[in-house]
Amino acid sequence: PSPKAFLNSLQEGVSLKGEGATAMDDLGVLIKHCLLQLKEKSEKSFTYLKYLAVCSDEGIEDKRFISWQAESEQVNEGAVKEELLCAHSQGILLIEKGTQEFFENETAFTRIRLHTDTLDIFREKIPDDMSYSLIEYLKHVLVDRDTEEKLDRLLQTQIYSLLNTYKKNTEIISDIYNTFFAHLYKTSNLQYVYELGEAMLETTNPEDDQERYQTIIGNQALILKAWGRLDEAMKLHKKKEEICEKVNKPLSLSICRWNIGLLYRDQKRHDEAIAMFESAIELREKLKSPDLEDDKKYLEEYRNTLDE
Repeated sequence: PSPKAFLNSLQEGVSLKGEGATAMDDLGVLIKHCLLQLKEKSEKSFTYLKYLAVCSDEGIEDKRFISWQAESEQVNEGAVKEELLCAHSQGILLIEKGTQEFFENETAFTRIRLHTDTLDIFREKIPDDMSYSLIEYLKHVLVDRDTEEKLDRLLQTQIYSLLNTYKKNTEIISDIYNTFFAHLYKTSNLQYVYELGEAMLETTNPEDDQERYQTIIGNQALILKAWGRLDEAMKLHKKKEEICEKVNKPLSLSICRWNIGLLYRDQKRHDEAIAMFESAIELREKLKSPDLEDDKKYLEEYRNTLDE
């Protein structure tokens, strides 16, 4: 295909690979040529596309990307928009409009993204600092946001994209997990946080880092419990309990036994639940836990409900 036809295909989001591409041995040659032309025209515009390649395959809302880059580089948003329009005029940047539905609410958005073949080229080598820049921006907007600000579910998908990109990278996955676990759990995005935990387990040797391992499996158990998969949750909590006893982690052990007690309660195994609650309270008394009185009150009320 001619360069003009190629640019048109990029704007339409249609891949030229496969059928219809036999006239060109290597589509990548033409894409790289177009990117080189853009780089010669504007180095900054080219750099913004590299940052865009860090985002999900579906791209990111234009307002979010512009805000991210403007904050990172301490420039005004108008300057970022101008560079993106330069890339769009070359046919490299795709601009799409869509809607997001969450329960009965529907929100319109404009999204920017790269063509799949262009993404493949940029993702051959993405500097880690670009990924950390996105992590920091997502932390600022999602984790550190004002509690009154509306949760951006669409932006949360960028966390999942980072997970898929770096699931074999121990350092980056750890940073993503530590940054976003509590946020995803509190906002009921359990599927994302569970898969993030599974990626953490794949990069963790339980023999070399038992502290990290017991923390992750304990969190995974909480998610399984929320899904009603009580037997699976119990297995993980029991494994955590065993590790905490072995490495002498009384605080983690008390939390684990309390959670086991809650599982027994849900399974209507009340005697075992009470035994676990008592064991957890005994440990917390030694630790002078600030929650001790609340825990004792909960146990007393639980016993009272059984006597009724």
